[in-house]
Order: sequence, then C-alpha cells, then structure tokens
Amino acid sequence: MTVQTRRIVAVSHGDISCLGVVRTPRAVVVAFPVGTTPDAIRNALENPTLHLRQIGRGLLAILPPTYPLLGDTAEPALLRGRNVLVAIRSGETADAAASWLTYHQAHQGAEAAVIFDRDPPDRTEFADAVTALKPDLPVIVVSADHPFGQANAPDARDPALAPAAPDRTMPPVDPWHAPLGQLTLFELLRHRFLSEARAVAFLDISDLLLPVPEGSVFDRAAQAPGKVLPLKGVET
Repeated sequence: MTVQTRRIVAVSHGDISCLGVVRTPRAVVVAFPVGTTPDAIRNALENPTLHLRQIGRGLLAILPPTYPLLGDTAEPALLRGRNVLVAIRSGETADAAASWLTYHQAHQGAEAAVIFDRDPPDRTEFADAVTALKPDLPVIVVSADHPFGQANAPDARDPALAPAAPDRTMPPVDPWHAPLGQLTLFELLRHRFLSEARAVAFLDISDLLLPVPEGSVFDRAAQAPGKVLPLKGVET
C-alpha cells in the first residue's frame, strides 16, 4: 500500500497567525495558537457568522465555505469508510511504527493510519523509512512547518523527564518535541483526513490494544453511544 506525506502550513491573516487552515465543502476551519484572544480573531476575520470553539487552551474558528482564506483542501476520500489508527510520533522509529501497524491490523482490524511526525519539516527520515518498509496499510505521515509543543518547555523525550529519573536537570527548551501544547492539531487532522472514516483510534506508537471477546476497538467505537469509547491503559 502507499505511504503519502502531507504538511500543515501556518497562515498569516491580518495581524494574527493561524496554525493551519482546512477548507471543506461545508466550512473553512482555522486553528489558532494558544494565547490568541477571541477579540483578535473576530477583528481579523471580520465575519458575522464566525463560530469559535475552545480546544484545550487554543481556539478553533468555523467560517462559511466561501470565506477567502488560503488553506489545505480536505481529503476525506483517502480514508473513507476505514478503521484508522492515529498517532503522534515523537522520536519513535519507523520499525516500531510498522510493528504497531501490523499488530493492530491483525488483532483489531485496522485499515489505515495517520501519523503526525513532530520532527521539523526538513527531517524526512521517518517518512522515508516508513515508505521503504512498504506497510500493508495506507499510511499518511503528516508534518508541520511550525512546532506544536508547549512554549518554553523542554524536549519531552529526554530521560531526565521520566518519573523515576534520578537526574532532574532539565534539558534545553525544544518547541518541536516539548509536550504537545496546541491541541487544535487534532481538529486539523480530523477535518482534513478523518471526517469520513468509519472509526478512529488515537494511540501512542508504544500502545498495543489487546484482543477482547467484545470485539475490535473500532467495532465497539462505531456502536458506542455518542460514537466515543474511552480507553484505559496499563503501563507494563
């Protein structure tokens, strides 16, 4: 199957910056970074039908589909009707991702994956390595031209940040790999790729969902009230 790459591109509009823009047939979806105020958004966009939603500490604007703002066109057909794994990659290897995909294909009925790669956009090693492994599932590796980490926070991959780490010396600030701070990322992924998926499972690449008699996680999510199935993990 194919591995495709996509990128989230920051957009400036007036006096404000957007983390990303997705154009769908029904709306223009705009994600704003943490710290952007509702008044600043309304003043910049100047649209009476603007609808704002708070996602984490960030804001998401929903505008009419005719609103003149450059952005990425939604691609729901890529994953239409599929059971899709979604993961945020921050340092995991392509081999680990391939094993994760293969496991969930065999044991949970996964049919595709979207992996957001938190490396800077000039680092394409992960996408290249996943492509070379020729996974059996269609995979979309998404990068961004700007970081989504918490401001002024260190690299979350550093062993010094582990709960049992003996050395508590903080590593340098790294917005590319700091703990995720811009949660509007998930809305950008949802509107751009996932709106017509059958079911979606958001996991870490280190997470493995064990088979249970009740059926696959995707089947249970599709049948759950509200179409949401909370998961509880156990670290081993």
